[in-house]
Amino acid sequence: DIFRYYSRVIRARNENTEKEIALRRFYLKEHLKDVDLDSLIKLAKFWFEIRNQSPTPVKEDNDYISIECRKYIQCLNHYPNDYWKYVVSVFFFSEYKEFNEEFLSLLKKLVAFLFAKFIESPTVNAIKTDVFKFCVFVYWRGKKGSMLELPNKDEVFKNIRLFSNSKLTKSLILLHSYLVAGDDQKELISSTFDIEHIFPKKWQDTNYNSWDLKEAESYLERLGNKIPFESRLNIQAGNGYFGKKKEKYALSKIYEVKKLSKYEKSDWNKEDIEVRETQMIDLLQSFFSKNL
Repeated sequence: DIFRYYSRVIRARNENTEKEIALRRFYLKEHLKDVDLDSLIKLAKFWFEIRNQSPTPVKEDNDYISIECRKYIQCLNHYPNDYWKYVVSVFFFSEYKEFNEEFLSLLKKLVAFLFAKFIESPTVNAIKTDVFKFCVFVYWRGKKGSMLELPNKDEVFKNIRLFSNSKLTKSLILLHSYLVAGDDQKELISSTFDIEHIFPKKWQDTNYNSWDLKEAESYLERLGNKIPFESRLNIQAGNGYFGKKKEKYALSKIYEVKKLSKYEKSDWNKEDIEVRETQMIDLLQSFFSKNL
């Protein structure tokens, strides 16, 4: 993977926005002279730090990847493809001044664009050209290449709720959880988190104000009924009714879940799902608008 990421660094340096070719051909026939072993090693260490969440310096200075940066990296790790890693690798070799400040800004931009673009057109091909041009933009500090833009973002915002059960769902739910918590989420959410259905998949209508099966199923997979939850606690909570599950929610280290444990009602019904979903979409739209 490191050689693949580094190939995009070389391309960005050369203002090349062309599509990928086989790595062997790229290096042996065209760009072997551009390979710098020290740079490859530094890039490998950088990605080791990202993947292992270890507090080691970036480059030779005293920068560390902040917890805020790691939150957005985690959201991108759940994104349906890895093209964001090209941009991050290129940024590592750009002439940044304040690493974490500029890195955080870049990550927010990537999350906003890639998530919104997936909602607009959920295919890899839809982002390739934009990502490759942005790599040049990042490497040359805005002097060349082009910024990520989404002309039809208003239309995209209307369709967020349609992605409540898609390849993007886990990323959206995680992003929302971090956004709604702000500084109150002190730790990273476990990367192995489950998607908890607040209104459970298996239920008894006697517990839910006589909801019938058809009506309940139409609300089960909505964004407003989903929340990240530690796998162990999710198993313990099972398919109990909301009032009972709040006992397990209270044990969570996820701010949004712990807050839900203090919800004043003992039932979770369609009105609660609708209200929460509207709040979620408003917050996601605000984030996308601010960073696009």
